[in-house]
Amino acid sequence: MNNRIVYIDYIRIFACFMVMLVHASENYYGAVSESAMAGPQSFLATEADRLWVSIYDGFSRMAVPLFMIVSAFLLVPMREEQSTWDFYKRRIKRIVPPWMFFAVLYCILPLLWGQFTMETATTDLKRLLLNFPTMAGHFWFMYPLLGIYLFIPIISPWLKQASKREELFFIALFLLSTCMPYLNRWFGEIWGQCFWNQYHLL
Repeated sequence: MNNRIVYIDYIRIFACFMVMLVHASENYYGAVSESAMAGPQSFLATEADRLWVSIYDGFSRMAVPLFMIVSAFLLVPMREEQSTWDFYKRRIKRIVPPWMFFAVLYCILPLLWGQFTMETATTDLKRLLLNFPTMAGHFWFMYPLLGIYLFIPIISPWLKQASKREELFFIALFLLSTCMPYLNRWFGEIWGQCFWNQYHLL
């Protein structure tokens, strides 16, 4: 039986294109210092072009979240026969070994070609279990992805018995919590927030 969902493949293609667009735009919208990721150069022909490049780049920032949404869509809810630990083991085996292999390379290779010092390489290697290496900022997405994987076994039992209306209610609460910075801007501190407590109702 073929379980392939064709429109998911189209979403992946679209997300791949947007990843390329984001990285192609980075040298254009204007890094301003030597230490910036794209360097000090800006390849904009005119200042008017900055608007269009920022639109391309801004729109394309949804690329990695789209991949995460697709991953969650395909994995949730978990199969009936799959335990939480089986799910974790399967996910860990698939993503952690290659991730750690490349993380170690990003600690060692820049040292070999003189991009940074032994001290930086050693610090990066020591901190591998805590965060990505200095030169591997693009690994940021691994942490939210792992967070999704940790959450899937918790939410799966609820999703198996939740109605469509209950799912929509949960999504509405999630959207509302995402908009909290705008609510703060318009209404100030709300729902338990104050200067010593940022942990609000949602």
